[in-house]
This record gives sequence, C-alpha cells and structure tokens, in this order.
Amino acid sequence: MQSPEQEEVFMRQISDLGENLAPDVQKMSPDQLANPDIAVGAMRPADIIAPYYGKNFGREIASAANYNESHPSINPSAYAMLFDTIKAVRSSDEQASYSPSLHQVNLESKDSEDIMAYNAAQYRKWLTEDIGQGTRERAQNFFNNNSMDPRRDDGGALDAIEHEYGHHATRVNIGNKLVETARDSGIDASAGNFGSHTSDANETSQALARLQREFFKNTGSRLMNSKQFMDVVNAPDVPEFLTQEGQRILNYSRRLKSVADSDKDQRKRDAAKEALKAISEMAPSFVQNGSGPLAQAKNLA
Repeated sequence: MQSPEQEEVFMRQISDLGENLAPDVQKMSPDQLANPDIAVGAMRPADIIAPYYGKNFGREIASAANYNESHPSINPSAYAMLFDTIKAVRSSDEQASYSPSLHQVNLESKDSEDIMAYNAAQYRKWLTEDIGQGTRERAQNFFNNNSMDPRRDDGGALDAIEHEYGHHATRVNIGNKLVETARDSGIDASAGNFGSHTSDANETSQALARLQREFFKNTGSRLMNSKQFMDVVNAPDVPEFLTQEGQRILNYSRRLKSVADSDKDQRKRDAAKEALKAISEMAPSFVQNGSGPLAQAKNLA
C-alpha cells in the first residue's frame, strides 16, 4: 500500500493522460447532462465514476491494473481513457448510445425516456397478466435479453449517461478472453434468450465495471478474485444494495450457470461454462472499464 501522497501523484499522472476530444464543447457535470433541456455538453467518464471510490479511486485503479497485467483481459489504455473529455449530444429521436468512431455519447430525449419507461411498465404487467399472443413470453424475453430484474426499478437519465460514457473506455479488443471464448466455442452462449444483450463483450465489460463500483461503494471492497465473484453468483440472493444496472452481470452469469449445469445440449453447456469462467476471471480487472498505464500503476497496489 502506498502513501496518500504517492496516490495523489499517480492520480495527477493518469489524469494528465486523458485527451480533450471535445475542445469546443462546454464541460458539464453529470447532473447537468441529465437535464433534458441540454442539447450538447461534455464531460469525462471519471466525473461520474470517481464518486463511487472517493479518495480511494487511484488506489483501486492501480489494483485493477496490476491484476490485469497478470490476467490480461482488457485494453491497457482504458484507464487513461477514463479522463478523456467526451462530447454528448441529445437527439430527439434516438435512444442513448455511444459512437466509438465519433467519440460521442448520444443522449436519449425526454420522449425516448418516457417511451422506454412505458414499455418496461407494460412488460412488467404482461408477466402477471398474459393477454395472449405471446405477451408473457415477449415480456420475459425483454427482461432476460437485457439481464434485468422486473422487480427492481429501472435507472433514470444518470444511469444511462454513466452506462454510455463508460463504453468510451470499454471497447474490448480481439484478444479479450470473452471474445475468444465466444468465437472458439462456436455457440452463442446467450442462445435461449437468457441475456443476449449482455453477452456482447463490450456490454459484459460495462456490466462488470458497474458491479465493481457498487460493491466498493457499499462494502469498501471490489471483488478481488474469481472465487469472490462466483460466491456472489452462487449466493441465494442478489445483494439488496445493487441497482438494476449493478446486478445485470449477476443475472446474466446466473443464467449462464443454469445452462452450464442443466441444458440438454452438451455444446451449449460447455460454451456457457467457458463464458462464465472467462467473466469470473475478468472481474477483478475492473474499477471502471479497463486497465491502466501499467508502468505507472505497477508499484501502487
């Protein structure tokens, strides 16, 4: 463990590695960007992520980076990218998304937020009031595909901003273990609609990062090894402190485990088992969405 002074130096160094990719756009806080009247603004991913860790942000970056050095999972440049300044644009007809080619977050309009909230409420209703025409199955597929728990409230505009800004630093490369696992297995481990959206490697990484942030905020520690991650997956209940976003990777991992344990298709069982193993081994690499400038982080954990 290094001194607070050394961690402060490290934070200055890694912050300085961030690029201003929106030099002509007004910088804003997350709360300002969540205002539906704001059309254009900019901020850094770290601005919405650092509060989860407080004074320990630099220490946890270094710890995750050191793990990633010995268990390569994600792009080593990703932590520096936490400090890039990224433009956000609110569209009247788009849902929230991230455009890696433009380095731009697309914020959903108020109308889009209202429509999504209405749809989710309707799907919840259909889970208990099947009106025919496959409505219950459609509703279940909606929650399964997105690894959501219908019993928990959806996140609002701030969750959408955090999610999409997080994607800036979580674009996995082809060497990512999860990508390799999916390719080599020859089977999409999400088959059967138990989490197809979350099975995208960039979404898996984003979900792991959010889980780690919420664990640290509520327990004082990230999940530091694959066993700790699997203990949470195997526990009878999802921790109450996890938000809808925070628990998505657990919902997905539990469905993977169910397929690995009991599916009739041996190849699907094997694919799910390997995907779950890859996720559990990746988990400690995340404080946000990547690993850092390792030469600077190496001596800080």
